[in-house]
Amino acid sequence: MADKDRILIIGPTDVAKHRLLPLIDDSVDCEEGAIHNLLLKTKYYTTELDAWIDDVEDWNEWTQIFQSDEAKEIRDVIRGVVICFPFSYGVDKLNKVIDLVQKFVDTLKIDEEEFQWQGLMCCVGFGGIDTLEQFEEFEDICLSKGWECVDFEPKDESLKAENLGPQRFRQVVETNSWTNMDMITREGNHEMDLDHLVAAVKDAKDHISSLPTDQRHQHAIDFIQSLNLGGFDAEELEQEPLV
Repeated sequence: MADKDRILIIGPTDVAKHRLLPLIDDSVDCEEGAIHNLLLKTKYYTTELDAWIDDVEDWNEWTQIFQSDEAKEIRDVIRGVVICFPFSYGVDKLNKVIDLVQKFVDTLKIDEEEFQWQGLMCCVGFGGIDTLEQFEEFEDICLSKGWECVDFEPKDESLKAENLGPQRFRQVVETNSWTNMDMITREGNHEMDLDHLVAAVKDAKDHISSLPTDQRHQHAIDFIQSLNLGGFDAEELEQEPLV
């Protein structure tokens, strides 16, 4: 298997999952196909990712297949899971879908023998929704289970103002801790300039605060280490509460 991190993007066949790809790499062709090589560039790092798009007809059957021993080699490179769903599902069906996919995510955590899997988990709704209040019903379900929630086609201007549209998906991807990140330095200096550092900390704080409590500490440690700052001891960070 390639040693690049893989984002698994899953959903029913009638949802345009490929439309998420240009949000990660705007040079990629939004075309059919199972695996897409992407280059994620941010202000702070670059990394190569594989996006794997899989159609799901039966969520229960899909979960059973990808929890199997035969699928472990695939699971070993997955560092992000994105559930694409139509808002026509309704809150109750999305809740059931998340519970099923969570069984797969729990298997990813079991596979990680030395540390808990801390990958990206995001639900992206398609088809638009009329009001912020309606979206918040879906968001509440997602956040209560540790998943981000995004409206890919926001109709309500307040959804755009609250940063809950496609730009939020990009932000979720950027703030994830990928295995291989090449940090960007300025003129050979290994320290970010102050403006970039403040922006990075703010983005990370917003992301970490949305996670379940038991995941926040490790994400904070991963973020600090990814900045390549001097003066921090990893063992001390493990012992001190950061968030």
